[in-house]
Amino acid sequence: MALEMNFNTLLMATGLSLGIAVIFLAVNLGRVKKPSVLREAIATLLFFAVILQFLALFIPLSELSSAFWFVIAALPLLLPAPILMSARVSAEPIGIAEDSEAETKAIPSRSAQAEFNEQLGQIPRILAANPQGLTLVEIGEKMNVEWRRLTGAVRELLERGRIVKEEKKYFLNRTGS
Repeated sequence: MALEMNFNTLLMATGLSLGIAVIFLAVNLGRVKKPSVLREAIATLLFFAVILQFLALFIPLSELSSAFWFVIAALPLLLPAPILMSARVSAEPIGIAEDSEAETKAIPSRSAQAEFNEQLGQIPRILAANPQGLTLVEIGEKMNVEWRRLTGAVRELLERGRIVKEEKKYFLNRTGS
């Protein structure tokens, strides 16, 4: 027995599928990096959903005898996937962010290159004032910077021969360049 349905029901079901796609996109609105892409897609899909449902009310009844009408009606449910991909879903889960010092310090007040150049000048001066040598943590404390942010500058100074490392302590290279 073939599934019997009329064209109006197909239009109504397709409009409802578009409505479900709109709801799915709206739920994910806060999880994407480009919400404007989703807002445009939601407005467009909602417009077509309403148009299809109004058409279903005013078109004269006509029977469909295809067994695949449900596939056609369900196709709009596949729309959210490429739309979400274009909005580039962020990997960060949505939740309440914890306040921490690391997050407040993460916003740089100047460019990374300027900070790096400043570190290249400060580290040798600090080591010159401390001939007994300092660990990277101690250098960071004197500069009011977390030691991990100094690793690039220290590596560069070691390659240039301006400082030397003995075990865990760094010293100003007084013999070399």
